[in-house]
Amino acid sequence: MMFVEANKGCAADMAKVAELLSPDEVQINTPLRPCAVSPLSDGEVNVIEREFSNLKNVVTVYKALKPEIMPFDLVETLRRRPKL
Repeated sequence: MMFVEANKGCAADMAKVAELLSPDEVQINTPLRPCAVSPLSDGEVNVIEREFSNLKNVVTVYKALKPEIMPFDLVETLRRRPKL
């Protein structure tokens, strides 16, 4: 579920829907890449996360494990990267 300033007040209602659906996992996100809306702070996401405390597997964008990702061909990836 993507949360921004405009819908952060809906977290309790969204948590109720999630409980009805009984998902294996709930992901609480906020946009971290550049876009038209600002991300919520870690503290705001923590408040939202508490609304989902009745669910077993809740992951937030700020607490999720970040896997190490390597390109298939590092030389080619670097060659294509724009020069800054």
